[in-house]
Amino acid sequence: MLNGAYEVKNDLLSATDGRGMLARITHQFPDYAPKVWAFFYQYCIDMSRSRWLLPATAVATVIVLLRDWRRARSSTALILAVITCATVCGYGLVFIGTNAASLDWHLNTAFDRILLHILPVATLALAMMIWPRDAASNFSLPSTTP
Repeated sequence: MLNGAYEVKNDLLSATDGRGMLARITHQFPDYAPKVWAFFYQYCIDMSRSRWLLPATAVATVIVLLRDWRRARSSTALILAVITCATVCGYGLVFIGTNAASLDWHLNTAFDRILLHILPVATLALAMMIWPRDAASNFSLPSTTP
């Protein structure tokens, strides 16, 4: 409604090139997907940007699943890890279907913000996998009374 009131168009959803978002994703996938995933990979392994939280979450998820599949599949941590993975893939598809004049410009100007959306959930999932609730409930602080 805001876009309509101010006659603003969303460049991701509008068909400025004659294609909608899904058609652009399909058309641009062979060219854009390798660039987008390479950019994501470089960002995720750059310690100064992501603190390796996404790769650590992925590794922890695999370890937890291999260790105890039955317990892990109902785990809140696993649900958060799946949400993180789905979010990364979803954002990847948005970048692949971008209508921006330059994919590199779009990635460079938006990806820091994208990490701000993804990393909190990934960090929570990682923390829950590293220190499960049953271990946390057995933890107690040392007594300070003499």
